[in-house]
This record gives sequence, structure tokens and C-alpha cells, in this order.
Amino acid sequence: MKKATELKDIYNNFGLTALVGEELDPETGIYVDTIEARTNDRYNSPLRKLYDACTGESSDFIQILLGHRGCGKSTEINKLEQEFLSKDYIVKKINCAVETNLSTIEVFDIIYIILQSLINIVEEHKIKGIDVNNKIIVRALNYFDDTEIITRVTENKVESVEAGMGLDLNAIVNIFAKGKMGIQYNTETIAEIKSRIKKNNEDWFNCIDFLCEKIYEQKKKRPIIIFENFDKIIDISKVLDIFKSGYISSEKIRTYCIFTFPIGLTYNPLMGQIQHYFEQFTFPMIEVKKRNGETNETGVDAIKKIIEKRADLNLFEEGCLDLLIEKTGGSLRELFSCIRFAAKRAEYRAEQQREVKTVSREDIEKSLTKVYDNQGDYPKALEYCQKALKICEKVLGAEHPNTKFVRKNYERLLFLHQF
Repeated sequence: MKKATELKDIYNNFGLTALVGEELDPETGIYVDTIEARTNDRYNSPLRKLYDACTGESSDFIQILLGHRGCGKSTEINKLEQEFLSKDYIVKKINCAVETNLSTIEVFDIIYIILQSLINIVEEHKIKGIDVNNKIIVRALNYFDDTEIITRVTENKVESVEAGMGLDLNAIVNIFAKGKMGIQYNTETIAEIKSRIKKNNEDWFNCIDFLCEKIYEQKKKRPIIIFENFDKIIDISKVLDIFKSGYISSEKIRTYCIFTFPIGLTYNPLMGQIQHYFEQFTFPMIEVKKRNGETNETGVDAIKKIIEKRADLNLFEEGCLDLLIEKTGGSLRELFSCIRFAAKRAEYRAEQQREVKTVSREDIEKSLTKVYDNQGDYPKALEYCQKALKICEKVLGAEHPNTKFVRKNYERLLFLHQF
């Protein structure tokens, strides 16, 4: 990414997508290490702890990364994936927003994807000693018997898997790929398969365990499956149901699975019912204000470094960025949305006033109002936010990261009523 040196370049440099590839290089890319600004301790990284949990032979296979939407969590997941791969770990990343149907997702979708990921790993990494006619695999494949998926892949009617299909590993990979399409579009076919899994799921867990051990036997490392954007499930009850089932647990799934988790579950009373199924890590927001109301210079400087990697700071009038950073409260998504809106407004002003070369304070104030206006009903949002703040302060304490985030949200909502 070329650093913006003119107004017209700002908008595209502040896209809302996570950093990938070379962008993640702190020297030549645009990545900024913000751990100290998030935890007040550069040596206390939840990402490092998560890395260690997945590479240190821990028997806690299910890992949860909690974080607020817009805090930069997806970028850190991509960075973490790079680190795993650099040490020759096998990683499969599932983008739940693309590869599943978040409105209908359930536990058997997750089980299906885990088994499919392991089968793909076996094929891609040429894991030896996997006989597709092994009875453990055959029993799992029986769930596809007489469905349209298997007929499409083999291009002929198959009466029974056990009767002898003559499938090779590539055909099995294709069968599961077709099935995952059913998960995305919630087809009748996948509904039938999931119904069969529910009736006798031990065959699938045996197959998962068999493949995990075969991979570990040859690679001496367990695969890592990352469920990215899992936190974008709108109906939190679905997340609770997936884990309350007990199927997504270290006893059932013996390979490392990382799920990004909706932060709202932290103060959901039902969270206690599922916490024993996973190890939990929290990725905090960048803290831009201390509890006593003073500016947290470490947090502000970190955000300015993020901006400076993408644009010349002289493109912003003096004081603009301080206002913006304060009012977006450490949320990078909201910060970037405001910068994009303000930059476009400044561009339009420049078309009529040639002397305009920078984003003004007025551009920033208008952007703050516009971005938050698009988010919904302010009076109701204030009401809910105030209630949430009281609950967090009572249950979690005033200094808890989640309490601080809710407080920042409340303060931002109050601020916006000034405009």
C-alpha cells in the first residue's frame, strides 16, 4: 500500500478489511503492534498465550478469542496464522461469514467442517496410511448414502457406500466440498445429512479422532483449525447452543480449534454453562482514556502510528485526529469509517475551494455524526448502553476491559447528541 500524500488517496487506504500477507510485516507493511496499548504491558499478549496454547502440547484443544467487533481481531488472527505457518504448523482457516450460513448455523455444521478440514489436510499434505475403505471412514461416509451429493460427485446412482463405491481420497474431498455448499445455502440435502449425524454422531467423532491421530503420527504436530468471523453470529443463543451441546469440547475434538467469540457473551449469565468446554483469551480494545478521564498517551500514539502508516498526518488539520481518536474510543473500524467519510467530504470541498488540502475538524465532526447515525436508534441505544454499563460495573468491576469498552460506548453516544 502506498502511503497517502493527497486527499484523494486517503479513502482507499482506510478500507475496513483485515491486513493480509505482506501488509502484516511491521517493517515493510502497515502492521502496528498494539499490545502495550491494549493491555498496558507489552509482555502480556493474549495472542502469544493463544499461540502457546496451540503449540505446547496442551490438552485444551478448544480455544476462544474474545474481542469487540472493529478492534482489529481479524488482522491479529491473520498475523497468528502467519506465525503458525512459519513454524510448519498445519493451519486451516474457515471464514464463517462466507463458508457457513450464520443465520442457521448449528453444532453439526461445525462438526461437518472440522471433518472436511481434516480430510483436506490428509489430501494436501499426503498423509500416508489412510485407507478410504477403513471401516471408520466408511461409517462416516454412510451418512451421504442415497443423497444427491454423492450422486453428483460419482455421476451415477449409489445404493450403498458399504456396497463398494470405489471412491478415492479425491472423490471424498469433493463429496465433502459439495456438502459444505449445502451448509452455506441450507439445502434439503445437508439437512438430511445433519439429521443422520444427530441420530448417531459417534461415527463422525471416531473418524475425526482417527484422522487427527494419523496426522499427528506423521507430522508430530496437531492441525489448527481457525473459525474466523464466528463472532459475527447475530443470534447469540445459537453460539450458546453450539457449545452447550458438549460436542465441541476437548474430549470430542482432539485437534486445536480457535473460535473468535462475540464479546457480548462475557456478561451473559449463560456463559458459565459453557466455559468449561474451552480455554478463553480476551483481545482488548486499544485504551485511549484512563479510568480517571485522562488521556492514555500510549493508546493514542498507537492509533496515530496506525494512521501514519497509511497517510501523511499533515493531511489532517491540527487537533482533528485527537478528537477522532477520543470519540471513537479505540474502535479501529469506527475510526476508519470516520476517516473515509471525512476524507470524501474534504475531497468534495476541494472541488469547490482549491485551497483545501486537508481534512478539517468540521469534516471529522460531520463524519462522527454520520457514522453513528447509520447505526440506529440513539435514545434506545443510550438506554441499553447505560443498563449494560451498570451490570458490567457490578458484575465485572469498574476496571474490567469489557466494562471500559461499554463505558466508552456510552460516552460516545452522549457526545453525539451535541451535533
